Amino acid sequence: MDLAENLKQIVAEVLKIEESVIKPKSSLRYDLIVTSISFIKIVTKIEDIFEIEVDDDALDIEEDMDFQTFCSKVEKIINDN
Repeated sequence: MDLAENLKQIVAEVLKIEESVIKPKSSLRYDLIVTSISFIKIVTKIEDIFEIEVDDDALDIEEDMDFQTFCSKVEKIINDN
């Protein structure tokens, strides 16, 4: 399973939605309705699964990003760890 699929699974699980709803251009905030609380849960799950620490500045829900951008940012964080 590639990184995007892993992240899709994490996001779907936290948000309690079907993975098929998550598209590359889905806005985390506006299409998937990721709240601050759910974003923290997603980041915590990523940290646990990938055994990394995510800097608060590295991922920010206030920055409206689509799922594809989110995946790219997580990939960079993983590679930098």
